[in-house]
Amino acid sequence: MIEVRSPRLLLAAILHAAMLAPVGGQAATLGGHVVDGTTPLASLGVALYATEPSRPSQCAIILGAATTTSDGSFSITYVAPTDADTVLYVIADGGSVSSSGQFPRSGKCRSFDGPVVLAAVLGVVPNALPTQVVVNGRTTVAAAYALAQFIDRAKVAGKSPGIQNAAGMGGNLVDPTTGDVGSVLGTSPNGTATETLGSFNSLANMVAACVAAPAVCTTFFEQAKPPTGRTPTDTLQALVDVARNPATSITAVQALFALSKLPPAPYQPARDPSTPPAAWTLALVFDGDGMSLDGPGNFAIGPDGSLWVPNNYVYSDDPNAVVCGGKLLMHFTPTGQYVEHSPYHGGGIDGAGFGATFDPDGNVWIGNFGFGSPGCSDKSPANSVSKFTQSGIPLSPPDTGCSNGAVSWPQGMASDLDGGIWIANCANGIVTKYPGGDHTAAEQFVADPVCGTTNECSRPFAVAFNKKGWAFVTLNDRDAVAVLRSDGTPTAHSPLEGVFDQPLGIASDSRGNMWVSNSASLRVPCPDGFLTPTSTDGSITMIDRRGRVTKGPFVGGGLTIPWGIAVDGDDNVWIANFYDRRLSRFCGRKRKTCPPGAETGSPISPDGGYAFDGLTRNTGVAVDPSGNVWLTNNWLDQPNPAGNPGGHSIVAFVGLAPPVRAPLIGTPQRP
Repeated sequence: MIEVRSPRLLLAAILHAAMLAPVGGQAATLGGHVVDGTTPLASLGVALYATEPSRPSQCAIILGAATTTSDGSFSITYVAPTDADTVLYVIADGGSVSSSGQFPRSGKCRSFDGPVVLAAVLGVVPNALPTQVVVNGRTTVAAAYALAQFIDRAKVAGKSPGIQNAAGMGGNLVDPTTGDVGSVLGTSPNGTATETLGSFNSLANMVAACVAAPAVCTTFFEQAKPPTGRTPTDTLQALVDVARNPATSITAVQALFALSKLPPAPYQPARDPSTPPAAWTLALVFDGDGMSLDGPGNFAIGPDGSLWVPNNYVYSDDPNAVVCGGKLLMHFTPTGQYVEHSPYHGGGIDGAGFGATFDPDGNVWIGNFGFGSPGCSDKSPANSVSKFTQSGIPLSPPDTGCSNGAVSWPQGMASDLDGGIWIANCANGIVTKYPGGDHTAAEQFVADPVCGTTNECSRPFAVAFNKKGWAFVTLNDRDAVAVLRSDGTPTAHSPLEGVFDQPLGIASDSRGNMWVSNSASLRVPCPDGFLTPTSTDGSITMIDRRGRVTKGPFVGGGLTIPWGIAVDGDDNVWIANFYDRRLSRFCGRKRKTCPPGAETGSPISPDGGYAFDGLTRNTGVAVDPSGNVWLTNNWLDQPNPAGNPGGHSIVAFVGLAPPVRAPLIGTPQRP
């Protein structure tokens, strides 16, 4: 609502609203400036593009074009799109524009004319769109990273909701109306609190160096060259290649850093001149409302790309406070803000842990582990799971949740293709199944015949499925993985042993091979155990799609107490580390999508991982339909397990991985 105190202000408010809301099907005008820092760039061709939601694999449509004048300004008149989910963006390059405002056509898609190609994402129809835009190095970095998985040379295209959400994520990095840093990147918990702001400006300074001295462009493009594929020939594609491959080599990382320090370096604050990044990643921290997130454990990503996050503890900003189990379920938009009315409560949710999954009907299931400080007056395991609709309405009993089937200190959960909810019960060695999501028809399966139901003997922790619908369950205290058919009977090779070391997370790739994270030092407390690591080692192991042969363990890539594990749209493997603030990435079964010379199990991330000072201790990891890699800051970097060890945020590595269709049920697939 617009508050108005005078007729003059009323007129100004109406004009401002009109500037931000071109009406679909009617003539509209986009004006703006193309600049390098504050220096105008003249005689560049500027085109306004619109993607086609009904044909997501096609080239974008040019709505109009113009040439920048001596002060870098331009004006484009166009007909505003009517189709919802249309993404609008601007490209400025060396192309020639006719007097009628058109580019000459060459081939199916218009090629960008480098070496200087700048970009800015305006937004998504029918959301409010600007009528003024500044196109500069910052807007180009934001477009390249947010849309990294949707840009291929001159083609920008992708399926809903991935490309639309990616465009929204770009707005977190930059304000296209001013060309300045976006409010999310520029303020707490980001801003100067993490290294991302400096890295973002340093990347923009690489573009500025190329604009100022064309000879620099050659070095920029050579160092940005991806491990496979062609050397980029323009600044936009070079940034896209860096976004996808942020650490091709130490030499490339440092060479790009040197370029970022060349004059004119107009974008500040940049990185400390003496401190290159571990990799050219851009990561953003999100803390909801800043007073409810405490111990986020894992992710379930909905069909719209939004994120559902279970919460361990009742919020406190005091790490030494005595806190009981959290009673809230967090729901974030695909761009990292709380959905309206989030967090949700009810449904028996209590001290939720690692368990979070969608079923085929679109309901969200959460495991209630019963977290809480040792001194909590009502600390007890919840021994239940909770069920919510996508609107946040609880469907499980309000006080007790669903406890049928001997649910006991539940951790990981997963839905099978038929809607069966599988629950790993850490305390009693039982895997519970709710057929079709019906908790009243609960079935109970013994995870490991050696342990049976002996209290805490096997400690089932996480569940994932192969293409046959078999459930693979990590057994944290048995250094093993159980393999159960869809009816719960163990296969002849279950449990698999020998190459596991206190395993935690497990994930399938698109072919049904299973990937396991070996913490090497964490014995899950349910209730007895330890989360204070005895070492900082760790590894991952692969189980073939037949559930018989194991490969590994594989090490390196920055693995330090690996916990959660996920597989992206190219079958590369991503691991959340519970120690030392880094994300790890490994070559999966599709070696053709890995760097040259890499084999299955080879690390792709550097020895120190994709390090980021905005991380703490991470448990959950997930890849969304936009290609963002999300991590939960579950525990503080220096936790007090006797008090409140919970972290207070989630983190997105922007545009880093090939997208995955959501929700993830069964094996991961490309959108």
